[in-house]
Amino acid sequence: MIERSELKICPTCGRRLTSNRYALSKNLIKVLLGLAKYCLDSQISYFNTSVVYGIDFKGSATAFLSQLKYFGLLSKYSDASDIDKISPRSGKWMVSDLGWAFLKGTAKVPSFIIVANQQVISSGELIDAHNENLKWMTESDIWIELHGGVL
Repeated sequence: MIERSELKICPTCGRRLTSNRYALSKNLIKVLLGLAKYCLDSQISYFNTSVVYGIDFKGSATAFLSQLKYFGLLSKYSDASDIDKISPRSGKWMVSDLGWAFLKGTAKVPSFIIVANQQVISSGELIDAHNENLKWMTESDIWIELHGGVL
């Protein structure tokens, strides 16, 4: 869910700055679970943007990737051998260490974030996978598969 609000006026150019509020929604987590499953099934550490279109969810695939990046759950993929060749527009992504830890239930992430000018400027309370609002996630087939059938 995105909420827009006026932040302030830029002192340099006079343009109105806006901020966006992104909640850690069910759809965002569904996408993260689907991407993690894809990586595990394919035995690769990265995926192309097009992989998202194969996941059952409602919303914009590319917007979800950016939002998951702001939460720190995804990052742009870069291989150490060709790090100079990776561009921000390469279309290659990977589940971050924080993303894997969140899916394992060992890390907490904000319940929402506020982004302005592509920077996170504020965040909500930290929650983990065992939060009451995320109970559906721990009961999903993908979660059980990621945890080897053990909850």
